[in-house]
Amino acid sequence: MGEDCSYYREKLRHEFDRASILTIDGASANYFKELDNRGKREISFSELSEAQLGKLYTVDEYSVENFFFQVLEYDIEVRDSRIAMALKKLTERKRDVILLYFFMDMNDVEIAKSMNLVRSTVCEHRKRSLEILKEILKEAENANG
Repeated sequence: MGEDCSYYREKLRHEFDRASILTIDGASANYFKELDNRGKREISFSELSEAQLGKLYTVDEYSVENFFFQVLEYDIEVRDSRIAMALKKLTERKRDVILLYFFMDMNDVEIAKSMNLVRSTVCEHRKRSLEILKEILKEAENANG
C-alpha cells in the first residue's frame, strides 16, 4: 500500500507540474500577444510628427496679458504687446482703420461705410498707418537691440 500511495503522489506531482507549465506557457503567450497588439495600436512619442504632438496639449491663454481696443461696436483683442503699444501711438481714426482691416477682416468699402468715410480716405489712412507702424516698430527694435 505504501508503494501505491507514493505512486499516486508521484503521478499527482507530475500532473501538477504539467498543469503549472501549461498555465505559465498560456500566460506568457497571452502576454506576448498583448504586447504585439499594443505595438499595432500604439506608437511612442518620439515617432509622432510636430502636428500630431500639437494635438496632445493645449495652452491656456489669459486675456489679462492681452490688449483690447474698442472700435465701433467691436472689442478687438491684440495679443502682441509690441503691436498694441505701436497701435496706441496712432491717431484714433488711423488705429480704427488698421484694427478693422486686419483684425476684423473688413475691406475698405465696409470700413468706409461703418466709419462714415470715403473709401479712398480709408485706403490712405491704412497705407499711412502701416508706414507709421513700421517706423515705430523699427525704433522700438533699435532701442531694445
